[in-house]
Amino acid sequence: MRTTVRLEPEVERLISHLSVRKMLNQFINQCIKEHFRNEEKNRLENELSLAYRRANKEGKEISKEFEPIEIEGWTEW
Repeated sequence: MRTTVRLEPEVERLISHLSVRKMLNQFINQCIKEHFRNEEKNRLENELSLAYRRANKEGKEISKEFEPIEIEGWTEW
């Protein structure tokens, strides 16, 4: 998809220091992908928190759907 994006001058200066012009497409795509990965992670963390609170009140086990995020970031021994 081709599109035109108008950048704020401050953002343009930051990008010019971080990225070579011919790599601008890759840089923007990487930033957008990372943003959506973070949004999905936050959504799952919120759902996990709600599920823990509900399970605690109801005495139920947590769904297997949340296993990957439940241990994410923990040190492997």
